[in-house]
Amino acid sequence: GGARTQCDGKIACTFSSQGGHGGGAELTCQAMAVVLQNFGFLSFGVTDYVSKIHTLHYGAVVAKQPRLDTDKKACHRLGLRLAEWISVFVDNKKHLHPLLTTKKKDQMEKKEAKEKAKDPATEAEATESDPSSKTSKKEEVVERGEKKKVLVFTKATDYVHTSLPAAASWLARELEALGYEAVVTDDGRLLESDGPSQIDFAAIVMVNNSGELFDLKKETLSKHIEQGRGVMGVHATLASFLDGEDAVGATKLKATTSIIQETFGAHFLNHPPPQEATVVVDEEQAKALGLEKLPLRFQHVDEFFNYNRNPIDAGVSVVASVDESTYKGGLMGKSHPVVWHHTLGPRKAKVFYCALGHFSHFYNGLGSPHVGTLLKAGLRHILSNNYPSA
Repeated sequence: GGARTQCDGKIACTFSSQGGHGGGAELTCQAMAVVLQNFGFLSFGVTDYVSKIHTLHYGAVVAKQPRLDTDKKACHRLGLRLAEWISVFVDNKKHLHPLLTTKKKDQMEKKEAKEKAKDPATEAEATESDPSSKTSKKEEVVERGEKKKVLVFTKATDYVHTSLPAAASWLARELEALGYEAVVTDDGRLLESDGPSQIDFAAIVMVNNSGELFDLKKETLSKHIEQGRGVMGVHATLASFLDGEDAVGATKLKATTSIIQETFGAHFLNHPPPQEATVVVDEEQAKALGLEKLPLRFQHVDEFFNYNRNPIDAGVSVVASVDESTYKGGLMGKSHPVVWHHTLGPRKAKVFYCALGHFSHFYNGLGSPHVGTLLKAGLRHILSNNYPSA
């Protein structure tokens, strides 16, 4: 009873701040971990090294804010391992076990580094004796999983959806199945011109975002679109860059910039409480996106957003709409799109948006499969010009 029953199904991390390395944070974390174990929490250790002298045996231990690359890598690796173990033990996704995925990739990269360190003369001799060795090396790179990257952008500085981790994890798995590497991050600098990494993303997927996402004077989202590359928005993406915050969602809010509307065709206004409503699917659009098996009408419980304008006025192609006569609080009228797509710029960058997707059970296999079906179609659509070669 008491506190122990309240811990059921919860996840906990221990961390401690310190003024400098060697300040006793490791012992503090260990002591807290013992207390958590007493309350029934499962502890896991990370045997990884993020550099030759930086290990995570006691967790990600850093001094003050993680500024050094090694500190950031340690924090990222700890979070990655936690997400993987949740996938394995909670979601029963055995194929995501670290030894089958990221840990295996680490080992292959170490092996590659050792091979590169070999005597160049020996390598040249091997190439001369086996003309196919260069081709084999290229095939080896493909097998190692060096893939095109897709940004799964999760930054949320105002309202944070509890479904955000589940949605990001689900999207990463689906992108992996399509042959891409998902870069899951909430670091807005990756969408700024002077960011820490100028990764050439094949597409950008924005997930349940809120607040100020990046510096508008340095943003690279527009350039990404100008290059003809795809963008997808999931649920709360339209609720970014607002002039206020309301966790309930009833307050009508205004946009502080036009970039979201310019990208997706509309901006968030407000929403009534989550409730059941009828979603109507456009048969022609369903066929065009490979959604023939999706019911043309289905009952669905979600947050149904109202927008600052009807995206139809931006010339979008509507895939699905919600029937406002079947729920309370809709403000868009007879045509209330919830899933749509369009193209932008001279290079016809593909943009897809799905307003559905508020709850975690849409992403962990416990809820309706329709949101997942629509998002899979969206991913295929925005990447249709970028599928990796076989």
